[in-house]
Amino acid sequence: MLIDVHAHFLHDRSPRLDWRERNASRLRAGERVGITVHVASILGSWGATSPIYFPSPADIEYGNDFLLALQRTHSPRVRGYVVVNPNFQSHALTELARCLDAGMIGIKLAASRRADDPLLDPICQVAQDRGIVVVPLQVVIGATVYDEGPDGATPEMVAEALRAFRPVSTSRPSPALLTEVYAKAAQDGATEILSIHLSAEMSGTHESAQLAARDAPVPVTVVDSRQVGVATGYAALSAADVLDAGGTVADAATAARARAGAATALFYVDTLEYLRRGGRIGAAAALLGGALSVKPLLRIDEGRVVNLDRVRTSARALSSPNRSRSPNPSARYCSG
Repeated sequence: MLIDVHAHFLHDRSPRLDWRERNASRLRAGERVGITVHVASILGSWGATSPIYFPSPADIEYGNDFLLALQRTHSPRVRGYVVVNPNFQSHALTELARCLDAGMIGIKLAASRRADDPLLDPICQVAQDRGIVVVPLQVVIGATVYDEGPDGATPEMVAEALRAFRPVSTSRPSPALLTEVYAKAAQDGATEILSIHLSAEMSGTHESAQLAARDAPVPVTVVDSRQVGVATGYAALSAADVLDAGGTVADAATAARARAGAATALFYVDTLEYLRRGGRIGAAAALLGGALSVKPLLRIDEGRVVNLDRVRTSARALSSPNRSRSPNPSARYCSG
């Protein structure tokens, strides 16, 4: 299966009068080269009634509705990214929930922001609103240990340490810390706990949770999402949906595993050295990549980092996800 994960379609409010022909041309071109699914977005009115990269809420809704109609008409060939403008946070969260429930499979930010910009924290806010406790990993910079997050190890701190060639690594939360989290949840009224974590192949967090669950005052179900990053967050939100609807913890755990399994995480690193140091890949793979100056495009498969493609330049690596192959036609994509 060949998937175009960065497609754009037009609608009748765009500046182009040939918008129908352009949309049809994209689909025909996809057929010629064997593209099975176009994962697409519509960026507002493309500048007709609001700036291209700062669309108004009205433009965003119109574009998302138009794309949902295209998705229904051309299913399963067209899947949609929900376009949101993080400058309108409340609207972005509402639109995100509306369109994901309608069948879209990812998010398109229609306003350029740094990855650590507070405007890009809505998923954390959603977690807080849904009563999901987020336990931070620990980041070790030099000999100092920080919790990850705005009050601990920030992206700027990590970047500065790497520029200064200071060692940076991560460490799992301890079983004692998770035991405290479980005890606090029980104190606040929880009778059961669902504890969802990043892949056990990538981190010892899942093991810490299993150890902590033995001493918890209430039953704890520990789930290995076999994912990383936002894909694990998606799994937690799906579990919360089930619990909010009156489902059991077992039902919620099943929903979390299914949501994580429907995600495809793609990422690029300029060097394999840090993955090697953390034990995420073997020394032979890192040595080969360095010796050949290979720029690896990677993905998560069954909880592990695996190679998706090898290219010679950073530019080609960053463009490769736009034409990536995935074994999962219903995947929810997590990419920048």
